[in-house]
Amino acid sequence: MKKTVLSISIFLLLISTGRIHSSGVREEPILRMEMGMHSAWITCIAVDPQNRFIVTGAQDKTIPLWELSTGKLVRVFRPQIGEGPTGMIFAVAVSPDGKMIACGGMTKSESETFYSIYLFDRESGKLVQRIGGLSYIILRIAYSKDGRFLVVGMGKGGGIRIYRTSDYSIVGEDGDYGDAIYGADFDGNGRLVTTSKDGFIRLYGSDFKLVTKRKAPDGFKPGWGVRFSPDGSSIAVTFFDDTILSGKLDVLSGKDLSHQYSPDLKGLTRGFLGPVCWSMDGKFLYAGKQSRLPFIIRKWSEGGKGPHKDFDAAESRIHGLVSLKDGGIVFASAYPSFGVFDAKDKKVLHMTPPIADYRWGQKSFLVSKNGDRIQFCYERLGKFPARFSVIERSLKTYPALELGLWPPVTQASGGGD
Repeated sequence: MKKTVLSISIFLLLISTGRIHSSGVREEPILRMEMGMHSAWITCIAVDPQNRFIVTGAQDKTIPLWELSTGKLVRVFRPQIGEGPTGMIFAVAVSPDGKMIACGGMTKSESETFYSIYLFDRESGKLVQRIGGLSYIILRIAYSKDGRFLVVGMGKGGGIRIYRTSDYSIVGEDGDYGDAIYGADFDGNGRLVTTSKDGFIRLYGSDFKLVTKRKAPDGFKPGWGVRFSPDGSSIAVTFFDDTILSGKLDVLSGKDLSHQYSPDLKGLTRGFLGPVCWSMDGKFLYAGKQSRLPFIIRKWSEGGKGPHKDFDAAESRIHGLVSLKDGGIVFASAYPSFGVFDAKDKKVLHMTPPIADYRWGQKSFLVSKNGDRIQFCYERLGKFPARFSVIERSLKTYPALELGLWPPVTQASGGGD
C-alpha cells in the first residue's frame, strides 16, 4: 500500500514540555508521533552554503535536517512546544559557515511573555542559545552573507531587529511598520531589503539605516518573495491582491527600488506567485505559485527578461525556493513536501508525507445505509480509494465499484433539537 496510516511504523518520541519548571521549561513530556517526514504545512526552508543539507520548518513544530543529495533525515531539532499553536515554526536560517541553525515562530510558552529565537548546533543537534525579549511572533529570519548579522522580522507591531552574531547584541531595529514582515534578504555588501503587509518595500544600508521605501502598486501588497540578485544590482519582489487572487512580479533597482522591468506572467492569471530566487550566476529568475492549482515553478531566462518555462513542483502552494551552486533549486510546499530540481530542470528529489491526506475529501467519503461500510480516499482528488467493512473487519484498497454507498447526511431538515 502506497499511503496508509495503518502500514506506517510509528515511533513515539518524548518532547520536553508539560509542567512549567522555574526556568520556564516544561518538565512533563508530551508524546509525539515521528513519521520521518512533516505532518503539517512546511512554512520555511533553508540550505547551507555548501549545499550539503536542507533545513525545513513546519506547523508540526519540528525542524528536520535532511541530506540534500538523498533526502535522508539526519536529525530533528526540537524547540519547546505547548498546546495549540505554541511551537509552530515559521522561519529558519542556516549560518554561512553551516554550523548554526536559527529558527523562530510561535516560540513562546504559556508562562512566558516574550517570543524567542532558538539557535541549534547543526552537527550535535544541541540547543546552543535562546534569544528572548521579542514581543511579537517571528515570521522571518536571515543571516547576512558574511554571517556577522542576523535579522528577525516579526508580526504586526514588531518590525525588524538586527543582531550581531558575535554576542547577539542588538545593532539595529525599525519598529515603524504598519503590519507583519513578509520577507527579508541581505546582499553581499550587507544591505537589507524587507517587504511588509503594510504595503511597502524597504531598503536599508549596511549601517541598517533606512535608505528608501517604495509603496506597492495600487491594490497590491508585497508578498513573501523578495531577493537581491547575486550582484546586488536588482531586487525581485512578488506582489499579491488577495481580494481577486491576482499577483505581480517586478524587478526593482537595488540602489533606490525604482522599477526596472516585469517578467512575463502570461498564463498565471489565476492565483499569484510567492517565493522567488535567482540562480547563483544571476542568469535565471525563479518564482513559485502560492495560490490556485497548478502549483508550478516558473523559470525565466536573462534574469527575468527572457522567455520562461513552467514545471510542476508540488501538490500545494509553494512556500520556499533556494538556489543551489550547481544551477538547481530546492523548493518546499504546504502539502507538506519538499524537493530538488537540477540545473536541467529535472526533479531529482521529492519528499512527501507518508500519511493520508483527507483535506477536501468530503465528496469521496461514502457510507452504506446501515453504516456497515465506508469508503474514502487516502489522497486528494479521489486518489487511492479504500473501503472498510465493519462486519468483515477488512480494509480493501482500490475496491471494485459497489452500489448502495452514499454521501453522509450532514444537515437535518427543520429547526428542532
